[in-house]
Amino acid sequence: MVCNPALKEDFAIHLKQRGGMLAKGRLLGIQFQELFGAASLFTSMAQHANAMAAKLASGITSAGHALAADTETNQVFPILPDPVIAALQKDFAFYVWGRAGDGHSVIRLVTSWATDESQVDLFLSRLAIAGSGA
Repeated sequence: MVCNPALKEDFAIHLKQRGGMLAKGRLLGIQFQELFGAASLFTSMAQHANAMAAKLASGITSAGHALAADTETNQVFPILPDPVIAALQKDFAFYVWGRAGDGHSVIRLVTSWATDESQVDLFLSRLAIAGSGA
């Protein structure tokens, strides 16, 4: 409600022209409806990312390596020998988080909605190969 009579004339047009009212706002609404609506796209994407991280964490610990922190989200922080890290860096991009004692470092692995399970399997198989030589 506009109280000042001098501002009432063409108020809706001015509001629209200055971005206060989106002409195509329904199109933005559709995106949010799909992301957060009944289909729960956002939730299913997050669950997939977390499941891939859990699989990574499980495979890493099964291979005999420790984790710097419990895996509760889509991030995994394994503690690996430096030669294993060097071998894995030839095929995978990840961040070396920091040193973790003599000859070991913590790396940061992050999964997403787009992480394919075959990528996780490939990483774990390369970890097993690199770990057998370290």
